[in-house]
Amino acid sequence: GPLNPGAAYAGGVQLQTASDGVRVASEVPFDSPAFAAGLDREDRVLSIGGSAVTTESTVREAIARRKPGDEVSIVFERRGGERVTAMLKLVADPRVEIVTIEETGRMPTGAQRTFRRNWFGSER
Repeated sequence: GPLNPGAAYAGGVQLQTASDGVRVASEVPFDSPAFAAGLDREDRVLSIGGSAVTTESTVREAIARRKPGDEVSIVFERRGGERVTAMLKLVADPRVEIVTIEETGRMPTGAQRTFRRNWFGSER
């Protein structure tokens, strides 16, 4: 099922707090809200929703206070110093958690056990 039902999501962007602020530390996923807003690897995030960004948690908390569909302003600076102001349109967190049927309190059927054994070479 959903990993964080009802939670707002900006796109699985990895941020890193550096001596000069918070930078995008990974490639920005192509189909993410962060990509649509123009964020790129190495950009320095200056503010989100009007609040100055000082740590990675500042960004996480600003997103956590909102819901899917909300738009929040984001200001960031490119490597060359260009300052960009954009709107970040948050979406529902698409991540899901995969669990075994046993973890849901149910038992697999004979057909499911056979499939699992054939697919994974194991009953578990």
